Amino acid sequence: MEPLIRRRAGKVLLVEDDLVYRELLATVLEDAGYQVVQASDGPTGLAALENEDSLNIILLDIGLPGMNGWNFLSRKQRIAKVAMVPVVIMSGRAPPRAPRGIVAWLEKPVGCDALLRLVRPFCAMSTTSEGLETPAVNLKPIAHS
Repeated sequence: MEPLIRRRAGKVLLVEDDLVYRELLATVLEDAGYQVVQASDGPTGLAALENEDSLNIILLDIGLPGMNGWNFLSRKQRIAKVAMVPVVIMSGRAPPRAPRGIVAWLEKPVGCDALLRLVRPFCAMSTTSEGLETPAVNLKPIAHS
């Protein structure tokens, strides 16, 4: 008999252009019970924002081809139903300043344990247009512009 896999409540949008890396992160998240929507570039990520319901968190690579992560963020903020969904930047270095909505950054390569520790509290919360409570997790601070 196969072991019962408990599904966690939570849906993650993963926007990463490196196919192997994206699939690795998606597998880690899915094995932990999260639903993962994958996008290989900014336009595909924006389409997912329009089409998906109940996203809890967005994991975003900044160095995307065509439309970089900063442009993605700007466009995301104009989509009312996802404007308050928290975003985590995945990058080789931390941005000196980040727009509102960025809750943390994960330095690449992202460790599996760090990824799951970060995602867990956000997926346990609901996001509303009134705002989002910050979960109790140790995040690297980012100065907002």
